[in-house]
Amino acid sequence: MVEVGQWVLVKRERVPVYWLRVSKVGRKWAYFPDGRFDMKTLLIDGGKFSSRGSVFLSVYDFRRDTRHSQIVSFVSQNFFDLLRSARTATLLQMIENSGKKPKFINVVIPTRPSE
Repeated sequence: MVEVGQWVLVKRERVPVYWLRVSKVGRKWAYFPDGRFDMKTLLIDGGKFSSRGSVFLSVYDFRRDTRHSQIVSFVSQNFFDLLRSARTATLLQMIENSGKKPKFINVVIPTRPSE
């Protein structure tokens, strides 16, 4: 549930992550100074030449999404090496058996502005 005055993390392409405060909430869209986002999908409307992006309601949600993207990227880049070790039961074991380690990039999240 998104409410007026709530702080959200905004992630756009080629721009560092930043915090914004929700200024208005409608039935479908929530608005902030840079634009609006769909409250169901949390995707930013990319109209009027602004880049699309995502909104996260918590730091935990952002970190989970970032880690998921990094794992998917690692698997897609090393698919055939991982496939050779496919006799193992889990993806984690496949990664460990491949001899390659995923490099997780820690994204710096700015501190949320005070009230």
